[in-house]
Amino acid sequence: MAPAGAPATGLEEYVVETAGGEAVGKVQTLLEGDDELLLAVELGTPPLTHQVRVVPWERVEEVDHDTLAVRLTLGQDELERAPVLDPDRGVETEDAELRRVETLPAEARGNVLPGNVAGPVDRLVLGPSIALGLLGVFAFLAWVLMVTQVRDLTWHWALLAVPILLVAVSGYLAYDAFRNQADSR
Repeated sequence: MAPAGAPATGLEEYVVETAGGEAVGKVQTLLEGDDELLLAVELGTPPLTHQVRVVPWERVEEVDHDTLAVRLTLGQDELERAPVLDPDRGVETEDAELRRVETLPAEARGNVLPGNVAGPVDRLVLGPSIALGLLGVFAFLAWVLMVTQVRDLTWHWALLAVPILLVAVSGYLAYDAFRNQADSR
């Protein structure tokens, strides 16, 4: 594992996603042993749960440097059945079975620009939420204008469900966007 206080290199700290797109942990390090490349995936939320599973590099579907994510071809249940990395044997010595790799394989490098110009890309995930929220506010204002012109309010109350539904869907989309953002950290 990386020495204490050492900066992350390669894919370390990238979010790990299953084949279903669920964020399940983060990359702890990239390991090499017996001509095999392995990805050490830290599952759970340390310090509450700290379990490191080892996944063969062939099970990596994609490395997305824009979103700092590694997508696996494994499902959640397959990942939980992967071999566990023994935390007591995490110190690298001359005769270690596995060694930390600091350079990425060629297929994982992607189109990273040289120097300090590449980095994560923000994605607009709140656009639909903002649009629906504004539409809900305008629908409510239209409803208010309509009921001020009508003397007998009967079926007009049912139309109030439209702006309420729009604002509720907007709130759910905003919550989902922030929840996914927090999960990926």
